[in-house]
Amino acid sequence: MASSEPIVDEIRIHSRKMVRELGFTGRGFAGTDLSPSSVHALLEIEKGDVAARDIGNALHMDKSSVSRMLRKLINAGWVSEDPGEIDNRVKRLSLTSAGKRQVGQINHFARQQVRTAIERLTPEQRHIVSNGLRLYGEALAQTQAPAAISIQSGYRPGIMARITELHALFYARTAGFGQAFESVVAGGLAEFG
Repeated sequence: MASSEPIVDEIRIHSRKMVRELGFTGRGFAGTDLSPSSVHALLEIEKGDVAARDIGNALHMDKSSVSRMLRKLINAGWVSEDPGEIDNRVKRLSLTSAGKRQVGQINHFARQQVRTAIERLTPEQRHIVSNGLRLYGEALAQTQAPAAISIQSGYRPGIMARITELHALFYARTAGFGQAFESVVAGGLAEFG
């Protein structure tokens, strides 16, 4: 079914073409035999002071996928992990000498790829493309940002009613509980307060 907004379909078409042209769908991404996520992980590690959790957040990957990917990069000799200064369980990631050479090759390939493409554009068009990609990337990031969660201590007006409401809604939906359950929760919270 076609979109009623032609610009949406146009952006989707152009986005897919960029993904294909940049090599995300085939072999040889960034001039390597690595997966796009591995290439991006190496580029994130190059920034410095990075842990596995940071890689997962940056690449929108789950913990187990990040762990498997990093293990391959470590086994390949491109990444090393060292105990964190504050918490030994948090390993800090860094590029080895071989990893720095690999990232250098990736950066060289990517810069050449972009340079070759933008040589076909006027200086004004280059700025339009750069600004457009920046704006589009920022807009996409905003749509995927999780809602901010704030943990506060102490009593807040309305908090007992909200806790009662959340319990009542959840258990009504999952267990069929009704007013009797809600009254029990509210009573318990009132005694607690």
